[in-house]
Amino acid sequence: MFVHRLDAPFHIINLIYFNNKIITGIFGSTTIMNHLVGDFILFASLFGILLSLLLLYYIKRSGKSNIYLAIFFFLNSIYGLSAYILAHSGSARLLAPLYGTIAPLLFLLGPAGFFYVRSVLSNDPRLRKWDMLHFVPFLVQLVNALPYIFTPYAYKVQNVTQLANDIGMIPYVKTGWFITPMVNYLFRPGHIFIYAVGQSIVLYKWMRKDEVLMKLKEIVIQWLYLFTVVCLILFGGFFAVTVWIYTMEDKYAAIHLGRPLMKISFVPFILLNGLIFLFPKILYGLPRRRAFTH
Repeated sequence: MFVHRLDAPFHIINLIYFNNKIITGIFGSTTIMNHLVGDFILFASLFGILLSLLLLYYIKRSGKSNIYLAIFFFLNSIYGLSAYILAHSGSARLLAPLYGTIAPLLFLLGPAGFFYVRSVLSNDPRLRKWDMLHFVPFLVQLVNALPYIFTPYAYKVQNVTQLANDIGMIPYVKTGWFITPMVNYLFRPGHIFIYAVGQSIVLYKWMRKDEVLMKLKEIVIQWLYLFTVVCLILFGGFFAVTVWIYTMEDKYAAIHLGRPLMKISFVPFILLNGLIFLFPKILYGLPRRRAFTH
């Protein structure tokens, strides 16, 4: 039994409270704001899943690089959907098949974005021998999650019911074999953020090689530039809030205090899935560029 304590530093509590008051003033009430944010997250998640299917449908026309993009949007949207169910729906029966079981797949999210940017720039979607190392975290997490994945559905429902009733229980609900929930809570967004930084470095190196691309006139670079920037903001925001929670002595209280910031960080998630409206050509294939050589 865990006691709800608010022993976080006063200035942090005051900051979160002040942010809540501002948002409440804009939307009229916290309840309205919660429903509005939840609806946007749900719509963006479902749209992202549909987008991933469309990318695979047009794969012959658009090129094999879009396989990575489809995987990226699918995993990112599944994560958004599970976050919606946890924070807004509260349905333990809907959350049970997702929570803990999809955790290993999220370690493919970062590599998928990285491989996509690299393959578009190089016109070569093939994986190299050393690229197999990118899948090591996924395999470790898969081994860690296997016992929980094969637990009875009723047990999963019982487990996530604790979270549906109180989201502050995240650090204490065990879903892994040998990795603690709090370590995974920090490592998952950190892993994705590192890959977002990696894909930005790849894009930066390409742009330095070609002065024309520095002007961002071509649709290829415009798309990759916005895609990468939004990824950095999205995953950087998630990671920053997670690190803050991790460093707090009372993580239970910190999770509750950090919920307004976490909701704000979902804005770039919605924007990321909506970028297709600015660049519909990614469905049918971007113009090809000459291969990038280091």
